[in-house]
Amino acid sequence: MNSSMSSFKRQIGKLLILLTFITMVFSFGAVMLFLPPESTFEKTYGSGHLAKVMFVHVPFAVVSFLAFVIAAYYGATYLRWRDIRFDLLSCASAEVGLLYAFVATLTGAIWAKYAWGTFWNWDPRQVTMIVVLSAYCAYFALRSAVEGEEQKAIASSAYSVVAAFASFVNYFVLLNWLPSLHPQRVLLSKGSMGTDYRIVLLLSIIAHILLCVCLIRLCASCKWLEYRLVLLRTRGGLSD
Repeated sequence: MNSSMSSFKRQIGKLLILLTFITMVFSFGAVMLFLPPESTFEKTYGSGHLAKVMFVHVPFAVVSFLAFVIAAYYGATYLRWRDIRFDLLSCASAEVGLLYAFVATLTGAIWAKYAWGTFWNWDPRQVTMIVVLSAYCAYFALRSAVEGEEQKAIASSAYSVVAAFASFVNYFVLLNWLPSLHPQRVLLSKGSMGTDYRIVLLLSIIAHILLCVCLIRLCASCKWLEYRLVLLRTRGGLSD
């Protein structure tokens, strides 16, 4: 039964990787080969090609928050069931989310340079992303500081739940209160860009969601193997 379940999971993993590859190829191919310069950005910023930065920036920003939510979910699940696999999944999700948030911040700075003339101008969206990055850097600092696997898992799982709530406030709540130069609701607002851009942007977000899931699975698997290795060495079943 366990063997057949493991085989099924491997097949699902292979299909997920294949689907991720296909959607990535289609989304990047559409961006690079088929989409013309965007007229709204041409009028607003003087370059229609600048809009194509968002096919990296927006998906990375959206998926970073999704990864943090997944980390909080697995953190809460660990606190409920005390299964170390949930803590490892939570940590893997936080790592992937931090990577996505960093790339979103970097591409946002590139956008700002061409759109507003400077990489950094203390726009609320830039500031909130730095707050989120700092919060999850603190998450990993906490994991490193706490001794004992169980104590580390409890502390970081609880932190992941709180950090996800704080990220939600930073991503969505504060930005509705504070004025920003950042384009608002580019995907949901029909007048913000052409239909072709909105469709490809949605496809790019889906592709990055799939990639995010693949990365979380891979990262969690590596952490599980590392945990098992440490466990074997602790119990004297494996020597250096």
